[in-house]
Amino acid sequence: MTSPLALLSSLVLAIVAHGLLVLWKARRSIDNHPGNFLVFGFGNLLAEFVLPAIPFVSPGNNYLWEAKHARELGLSVGAEWGADRGIANNSLREVRLGYILQYATGIKEIVSSRSRFAKPVELYEIGNIYGNNILTAEGDEWKRYKKIVSPAFSERNNRLVWEETIKVMSQLFSEVWEDQDRVTVDNCLRDLTFPIALLVIGAAAFGRKIAWKDEYTCPPGHVMTFKHVLELSPYIIAVRAIFPRFIRKLVPALRKMDIAYDELKLYMKELIRAQYERDDGIERHDLLSLLVEHSDLDKANSLTEDEVMGNTFLFLAAGHETTAQTLCFAFALLALHPEEQEVVYQEIKSAIPDATSPSYNAIPSLVRTMAVYNETLRMFSAIPIIPKVATEDTVLTAGNAAGETKKIPVPKGTRVTFDVPGIHYSPRYWEDPLDFKPARFLDPNWPREAFIPFSVGHRSCIGRRFFEVEAIATMVMLLSRYKITIKEEEEFKGETWEERKARILACTLGDTLTTRRAGVDVVYFRAKRVPLTFVKR
Repeated sequence: MTSPLALLSSLVLAIVAHGLLVLWKARRSIDNHPGNFLVFGFGNLLAEFVLPAIPFVSPGNNYLWEAKHARELGLSVGAEWGADRGIANNSLREVRLGYILQYATGIKEIVSSRSRFAKPVELYEIGNIYGNNILTAEGDEWKRYKKIVSPAFSERNNRLVWEETIKVMSQLFSEVWEDQDRVTVDNCLRDLTFPIALLVIGAAAFGRKIAWKDEYTCPPGHVMTFKHVLELSPYIIAVRAIFPRFIRKLVPALRKMDIAYDELKLYMKELIRAQYERDDGIERHDLLSLLVEHSDLDKANSLTEDEVMGNTFLFLAAGHETTAQTLCFAFALLALHPEEQEVVYQEIKSAIPDATSPSYNAIPSLVRTMAVYNETLRMFSAIPIIPKVATEDTVLTAGNAAGETKKIPVPKGTRVTFDVPGIHYSPRYWEDPLDFKPARFLDPNWPREAFIPFSVGHRSCIGRRFFEVEAIATMVMLLSRYKITIKEEEEFKGETWEERKARILACTLGDTLTTRRAGVDVVYFRAKRVPLTFVKR
């Protein structure tokens, strides 16, 4: 009679043999292209946020940032061809194939082949919590949204963004900083750039002006102020994605997120209803009003109330969070590089002699200012990965530093991920990629194909100009009045410049719009703590 131990051993051997067979077939399907095998990876929550780097098990919980350009320097298998291959054994029955791409030509090939490589919309479904929107749509539905949503990001809205940013910054100086000669913020992201982005998007996206000082009175029918709801909005998606409803009901902090969800929905419904009923003849240029206006003009493609809410919430969730991060890193980099800060200050002085009322028309003259933001986005892109999925068995062209190319098999269902830090830190495209050099973007021949912080192709960020206008206006107002320096702290007295740089620019990984229960597939880099001092000029 066979013993239980022998049966168990046979079962384990059978499982291992089956796993090895599946793995062998997967490797053969891609011609044994070099890469890594991981037990946990490719969207696995445990691997991306909990486990450290363990060979053959997980890539590490901060892999995307720590790897940076290491793959391009030959420190990772498959780097020579700009396409790391990974095989993740996410179950006993199957493996998941994936490529991490750092090759600009390959990325261009993918975005121009929409029939072969699609956006994995299932990863973005949680973004539909208020209604379908342009981010989560694909195919004809996406084209319909594009037709209605694109006109909302108009010159009228850009001017509104500029004007509202000027007002927000003016109120910051007079009401919060009270025109002090020296102002210190312990956490630039939390104390400065997040509120700036929040107040601007409140006015430019919703048409609601919000004060720097806290609002204490809720409008009739509400239990939260509009400002408080917007402050909580970045966490609404994550909480609803990760925690089941019964848990949210039991935990007060999570229950508060459900209340914020309901409150924001009610506020948006009220704003939409007011726009439809408005007959005062006054033109409004905020995104929500323009969405309603353009939707009303195009009856054949008009948006439902839920779709207006879904797209407006998308602008809120995707816009102010990433803008705040970029502003924070830009201020930190200028504080670390005072010589670059002085160049930008002189440009602003030359282009805008009267900084009390800067003109929107001065933007084309502020090329160095925009170069600072481009360099910041190169070094600290808000969204570090862009996922695609193969819709059919196909091949992808990869290349090495010598200019040689090869065809890499891509079976149907393979995840192909654009590695934004990998390409932004690649010596193949950028000289001295670790250095902060805004002037590289003044060269007419800078490598545009290797700069993808706003994604690339027909699905690139629709709000890019919104961000650029807000960012430039913020920099104009701030640098024309204050010099940015690193806060001096006794704890770090005696540190070298390199040590200070590492501390100030330290990053961690955070979740963003596509957080989901099964894993976080799109993430951003969050500044840990950036303490700054602003000295009046």
